[in-house]
Amino acid sequence: MADVGSREVKDGIVATLRKVAVVEVPQWRGSGSPTAERLREGARVVADLVDAATVRVVGEVAHRVRVAIEDGQPAATAGRVRAAVEDGGPAATAAPVRAAVEDDGPAATAGRVRAAVEDGSLGVAAGRVRAAVEGVGDGVLVVAVGGDCGVELEPVSAARRRYGDRLVVVWFDAHGDLNTPESSPSGAYHGMVLRALTGEGPEGLAAEEPLDPRRIVLAGVRDLDPPEAAFVTHAGIRWVTMAETGTAEALLAAIEAVGGPDAAVYVHIDLDVLDPEVFRSVGCPTPGGMHPERLLSLVTAIGGRFEVAGLGLMEYEAGDLEDEADGDREVLAELVGGVVAAVAGHPGRTAPR
Repeated sequence: MADVGSREVKDGIVATLRKVAVVEVPQWRGSGSPTAERLREGARVVADLVDAATVRVVGEVAHRVRVAIEDGQPAATAGRVRAAVEDGGPAATAAPVRAAVEDDGPAATAGRVRAAVEDGSLGVAAGRVRAAVEGVGDGVLVVAVGGDCGVELEPVSAARRRYGDRLVVVWFDAHGDLNTPESSPSGAYHGMVLRALTGEGPEGLAAEEPLDPRRIVLAGVRDLDPPEAAFVTHAGIRWVTMAETGTAEALLAAIEAVGGPDAAVYVHIDLDVLDPEVFRSVGCPTPGGMHPERLLSLVTAIGGRFEVAGLGLMEYEAGDLEDEADGDREVLAELVGGVVAAVAGHPGRTAPR
């Protein structure tokens, strides 16, 4: 179980509230959206909301880490992804990157780490995200905030190293993100990252310790390319359809089926899992999605049954407040606050009921 943060007594039961570290990565070059640069500001807004929610739930400020992405280049295609890795040399490993990170306090205390990414390489950015995640103290819940979904390569990989075969990844997303550079229609890395976590991806941007596809649960996915659908079937990936997300039973059963009652769950949320009728500030809106209340109820159910190994919040394209879709910022604030409470304020179980 995770280390102790603060403690809360409710109905005579002592609950452990988890310390939280926010890793903010305003990466946008992995996205194929024409408005992807809005992900920079989106990452800041979401990270601020996580900070505020952590104070309310845990009673202390989250440790804040910001991986600075400093480039002005267009979003990478599949070919450019490879070139970005080759041009910048080998993808950065954690050891040399640490020298570039300046931490102004212990990982479990309030502070800020700034890791500058100067050449725009997705490979270098991934290495620096890895260093940031590995710099967080043991037992601290890492909340990775993007940016595009490509940010998830290193936070999920870190959870895989820590939890081994206990890890189950629940992918709340409108899309499967299961393409390869050869199958991707757009060539954008954010549509390849889950496949890369299974070991198949662009050079330098695939997991070193692959995730077994049978330990992936897709939830709310409703737009798969034909090669992705074929991979889901062939690899044995569990898919909880939109129709099955009306209650939590199917999702919890899928998690337990692949990970057992002691599963540790990494919760990935791409905000395009939400229905664009209620939340439109994403680059790839897809009809037929979840309402925020349903998503929150599912995450709360996960947090109540299983240990949460990590949380990713991705793909918020922030606009100017006067131009952003009416109510989107309010929807986001309520959702983020609820999700943080579900995973940090209710640490879940690590043994069968």
